[in-house]
Amino acid sequence: MTEVTLPQGWAPYAVAGDPDGTLWTTILDPPGLARITPDGVVRHGPFDGRPMLVAVAADGAVWCTRGDDRLVRRDADGTYTVIETPAGSAPYGIAAAGNGGVWFTAPGQNRIGRATAAGDLSMIDLPIPDARAAMITAAPDGSAWAALNGAGALARVFGDAVEIVELPGGRAPAAPVGVSAGNAGVWYADIAGGCVGLVEPSGAVRQVVFDDPACRPHAVAADPDGGCWVTLWGSGELARVTADGDVRLHRLPGEEPHGLWVANHAATAEPVGSRAGDATAGLVGSRAGDAAAGLVGSRAGEGTAGPVGSRVGDAAAGLVGSRVDEGTAGPVGSRAGDATAGPVGSRAGDAKVEPVSFRPGSAAGDVVWVAMESGSLVAVDRRAAA
Repeated sequence: MTEVTLPQGWAPYAVAGDPDGTLWTTILDPPGLARITPDGVVRHGPFDGRPMLVAVAADGAVWCTRGDDRLVRRDADGTYTVIETPAGSAPYGIAAAGNGGVWFTAPGQNRIGRATAAGDLSMIDLPIPDARAAMITAAPDGSAWAALNGAGALARVFGDAVEIVELPGGRAPAAPVGVSAGNAGVWYADIAGGCVGLVEPSGAVRQVVFDDPACRPHAVAADPDGGCWVTLWGSGELARVTADGDVRLHRLPGEEPHGLWVANHAATAEPVGSRAGDATAGLVGSRAGDAAAGLVGSRAGEGTAGPVGSRVGDAAAGLVGSRVDEGTAGPVGSRAGDATAGPVGSRAGDAKVEPVSFRPGSAAGDVVWVAMESGSLVAVDRRAAA
């Protein structure tokens, strides 16, 4: 297990990697998108709004959702595009779709959205009121699956059709947050029930219940071996669940594990059109990331009225589709590319951390990365920890 400590005061939330060996992480504070090159150089692109989840698309572009009704796309050449979503949509979950686009959840409007590489949007209504769509994943058949935290169900979206898959309860009614498609089916993390579950291709649902009822499973990432990895936010652990349902727990350094990414996932289980796979995961309910979300089972938001991803960041954003070259400076939120990351709030000088040597599909890249809101990224050797 290796911990990569980020500059002081940074709070990472979600993490993903690209085929070039660069790690990407959304930073709640100072708000922005950070990248860490294999040699350990960190650059930080500041945002107006607070970023949430992140995904790497088929064309190598990096996308993230923002709680101020916007998506951000960073092309491989460093150009940023800010895309407005319908007012009040509060986009949260995001997953790579085909042709360089993405799926995303819009819990504020009770919808699922899709954005093309050109920035065109289409929105699909969910058939259940106040479903609180959290995370979303792309399956190999071209469909998307979203965790409906407020409805105790998953939604499968194929074309314009929405199919609802009801989930069994356990210690409490089901309240899924994380979701990830893999070889064995679709895994989900149930924060209220203290369990993970698998929706098999036959439609059958099986559960794996953790011993600690307060572990609060949040993010889940499918594993190439048919199992999954789960962040346990309440207990500060990473769980490895095998295809047979065996569980192995790993205590993590720091506090509040959030998003995770299986670096080798792309080698065997990439969804349609995704070059980097879709094992990226994140969660709702962090003390700094989504305390107003009102997710069922969330320590920081249970019972509150706010939608997932309620607006936290600065509402003053750029024009829809505006493009700004990388490397220019400017005030926080100018979307002026990757401002370099010195001390918190500074845009002068690169930060340097421990090298992050990984390549998806290689022996060196056979790791699971976890974002710790306390200020670090943790790499766990997937083979040694299984």
